[in-house]
Amino acid sequence: MAKPKKQTAGERRKKLMKDLNSYQIGRDIEGYREYAEKMNRLDALMQQYSTPNSYGAVKDLDGQARETLLKAMRETAEAGEKFMENAMAAKKEGKLKDLKKGVPGVVGRLQGMLRSDQEALEQADPTLHHTLPNILENARSSIVFLDQAEMKNVGGAQNSRIPITFKDRQGEEHRGVFTKASTCQDCDGKVRELLERAADNCPIPAGKEEIRNLLTSYREANKERLGSASDTQVFQEIYDKLLQDDGYGRKVLNKEDLPKVGLNPKNLAFDGIKAIGNALTAYHKTVNADVGFYINGGMLGISEGARIDNRNSAMSAVAKLLGNPGLIAKSVNMKFVDQTGKVQEGTFMDYAEGVDLGNDPEASRAVNEHPFNGDTSYKALRELADLQVLDYICGNVDRHQGNMMYKTDEKGNVVGVQGIDNDSSFGLFAESEKNRHILPGADHLNVISASMRKKVMGLTPAMLKYSLRGRGLTEEELDFAAKRLTTLQESIRKGDAHYKDHTPKGKAYDQGFLRTVTDQEFKEMKIDQLYRNNEINFFRLTHNRIQDFVNKDKRAGKKFDPEFAAKQREKKLPPVAAAGRGFTGGNLLGALRGASKLVEDKDKKFKIDGLTSSLRGSSPQFDKMVEAAKKVAQLEKELLENPQINVMTYEARRREIDEAVEALGETNDAYLDKKLGEKHVEQLDQLVGKNKYEQDRIDHAKKIREFVGAYKSPQPFLEKKDLEGLSEQDRVEIRTAESLSEAQDRAKFYRMMEDIHRKHGLASPDKMMQEHARNRAEAAKRQNAPNEPVNDEQIVGP
Repeated sequence: MAKPKKQTAGERRKKLMKDLNSYQIGRDIEGYREYAEKMNRLDALMQQYSTPNSYGAVKDLDGQARETLLKAMRETAEAGEKFMENAMAAKKEGKLKDLKKGVPGVVGRLQGMLRSDQEALEQADPTLHHTLPNILENARSSIVFLDQAEMKNVGGAQNSRIPITFKDRQGEEHRGVFTKASTCQDCDGKVRELLERAADNCPIPAGKEEIRNLLTSYREANKERLGSASDTQVFQEIYDKLLQDDGYGRKVLNKEDLPKVGLNPKNLAFDGIKAIGNALTAYHKTVNADVGFYINGGMLGISEGARIDNRNSAMSAVAKLLGNPGLIAKSVNMKFVDQTGKVQEGTFMDYAEGVDLGNDPEASRAVNEHPFNGDTSYKALRELADLQVLDYICGNVDRHQGNMMYKTDEKGNVVGVQGIDNDSSFGLFAESEKNRHILPGADHLNVISASMRKKVMGLTPAMLKYSLRGRGLTEEELDFAAKRLTTLQESIRKGDAHYKDHTPKGKAYDQGFLRTVTDQEFKEMKIDQLYRNNEINFFRLTHNRIQDFVNKDKRAGKKFDPEFAAKQREKKLPPVAAAGRGFTGGNLLGALRGASKLVEDKDKKFKIDGLTSSLRGSSPQFDKMVEAAKKVAQLEKELLENPQINVMTYEARRREIDEAVEALGETNDAYLDKKLGEKHVEQLDQLVGKNKYEQDRIDHAKKIREFVGAYKSPQPFLEKKDLEGLSEQDRVEIRTAESLSEAQDRAKFYRMMEDIHRKHGLASPDKMMQEHARNRAEAAKRQNAPNEPVNDEQIVGP
């Protein structure tokens, strides 16, 4: 059975637009009509700016078209989020069963594509000449070729991470780690399996029932806190109550606490107690063996089978939205092709800046005895505050020393932080459900920087949800992120009202009230002023952990080592042999598309070989043009069959195509110049064949000329009427631009032509080389010798 062809982005959008206008489920939700109108209008605009001419060349996207598209995208996105909010409300009211089906499902997918397209358009360099399809296609290209690179994993509790180095299209080098795609597993099922096994091993029937009903009975006894908690969350609390450290790093069962969790020791007897102890120990081993399995499946409540790794890139999107993209190591979804040619899917995370104090026991020698007291350490305090806010909005429950890097200066002062491994995020909980996660509540963040406060208060729930579209999150997960945002905003307003009439005493804040702090105020604060011992937040976590390292080193006679610190700051990932960014043909394929029509048109049963005949006659000039056209068509075919071009061969392929098109242009000029001279005319539109055979050849040569012009100069030319009123200086500029174009210096040609267009207010210029065509015709006529061979098209066959 043949493998189904993968849809392109354009084909997916076309299918979704058809569904949007035809589906009935959810059509009656308020906001549908407005969204459908705006989306159809935007779709028409995108088609208008993506429609190629008869040879596949699409006009470059100018500044005005770009702004028109972005305005339509923003308006459509806003309407889409209003509709999805109404759809979510309808689902809660029981009027809609599934947000993934019908119109809501279509709108959700369209919003994801729209968000991606809008980002690509906003990030595209307006000074470069691109078509809309090129911009969108290149933005989605995320393949890296590792060629002969030796693949070695580096540390990481949740996933294997592979070091990668590659260059992007601008030649900038990126170093980081690739995490293979991972999915959430059934953690609740694992817990129930352990309890069932413990029940089977209990010799007393009553004990069997107690163990089987343990989760239900414990949840019922604590329903106010745990009524909606997952089995894993309930079992985690039972585990915490029943197991203790024996002082040697081992976990032992605390039998005396069995009644606290609803188990009767009399009903268990020795074997039953041993069975429940084994279940707890097995759970402990499971948690230690796979942190992600536990956190994502249990604490976050992510549904089984959902992608985990792409939550890294989702958090990067929110960090950028909050104006501080460097707060965490940047992550993007990526695929790479390994040495065997197999495509690996996952996430690429930039190499994080700083010292790894969480995972490297020796790294503490990179900080001094009081690492947060430096003149610029206030920046680290501010970034800790900002990171708390980012983690809170994104629901990241796995921030610990192993998931943070510390930037230090030459004196061993901590001057900044950066978060890594951010995939334990975007779970189904809000701030009020404190028992379901280890995040500090919004009020217990204690402080928020003035710059972050401005971003948070200016962010709407709809804008947050839209920025996360198309990143693998469910509508419910987006909704909970929006809830956390609104809770944080309310906490900021509550703090503003409190501190308007109160001045904190002793600490930098009053407990339970979030205070906005300026950079100047951060400069005057110490880290221990930003937390109390009974609070869970990053300031306490960071200060205590680093101080523990420092004190331990002090007892061991170790101290801050400037040379060691310098090496730590310069420490890089293990090198890889070679890696390159994948290209999808880009402008090459966009400009070259349609070349096959120069050789063969299957619909019209046309073949260029039909225009060359020994019976009807031919000429060396036409024959050379035919061979050149076949070469260009073959290059297009190769690109279509294998659109991925390794960055290391991209330039060679580009030169090969440029040379082939240049050769086609030269042979085309030679043939048409010959014809202009034979017919004693100056303009191509005056060139007429004596019979149909000759006319077909001339017409096809004109089509080839049009194709070469479209490839070499995607910018539209000036029309003849535009030339008539130009001054001599203008004509000099045009001739200069024309010479640049012929010399293949297209970048300068484009800039000069843009200046000319702008200067004369030309809205839709088309052709500009009429004078050059006349000059070539006159030159050809002068070169024609009296003994010129008879015109080959004058020979008529039987």
